[in-house]
Amino acid sequence: MSLNPGGVGGAVDHPVAAEAIDRLVPAYLATYRGPHGGAPGTEAAVTGPVRRPGGDSLNSAGLVEAQLRLGGQRSPGATRVAVYTADEPGGFGPALQIVTDNSAMIMDSVTVLLHRLGVAYKAIMNPMFRVRRGPGGELLDIVPASEATFSDGVVETWVHVQLASSVDRRALAEAEELLPRVLADTRQVALDSTDMAAALRILAAELDGDSGKRFPSPDRKDVAALLRWLADAHFVLLGYQRCPVRNGEATVDTSSRLGVLRLR
Repeated sequence: MSLNPGGVGGAVDHPVAAEAIDRLVPAYLATYRGPHGGAPGTEAAVTGPVRRPGGDSLNSAGLVEAQLRLGGQRSPGATRVAVYTADEPGGFGPALQIVTDNSAMIMDSVTVLLHRLGVAYKAIMNPMFRVRRGPGGELLDIVPASEATFSDGVVETWVHVQLASSVDRRALAEAEELLPRVLADTRQVALDSTDMAAALRILAAELDGDSGKRFPSPDRKDVAALLRWLADAHFVLLGYQRCPVRNGEATVDTSSRLGVLRLR
């Protein structure tokens, strides 16, 4: 389907917008889940059993329409974030919405940040959509990724967080400010994960092949084994850089930076 929902705050008045909303709602509900154990907040709805929302408890069409406005324009690599209050006209607030590139660890990054800041929430939905965008980032096509009949465009993750009515407004404002940077880090880690693992394996091979002249430590074989274990998906590598030592002083090779260090 094709649509052009316009910028944030605009109405979704494209002729196929209603059809698009009806098509996208099931993708949201299919990913509906409550907070993980230990989530902040004291309301029964926050810690109680997970229930999928019905029409009486949550305006699904309203939240999808709002997210279509939010995702109506997005540049490659950018993250769009919006916060909605309890009196949101769409009838789905309070809520937090995110539109970003799909990559590994997105939801872990979002939930860890919300838990760390104490942002209480009732549920999260995170459907993946394949989208086509125009030269200016305007949304042209959007379909659930699993139903896409076209292979061009990109896959994006659209996150809807249903917040608890007791949510701390200051913590929520901080989350809104931090999320774009956190998800930029997450995306870069995912993009560089293969290269970071390869760097560990190269160093492990150098340790194994050394006669003790460059790496005199008797533990170098154990270190090589540890590096291979880490590179074998037993550890999430967040960043990498080489720090050559000359005349007893370490310097940073900025061209070697990967993961979060590439953005620093």
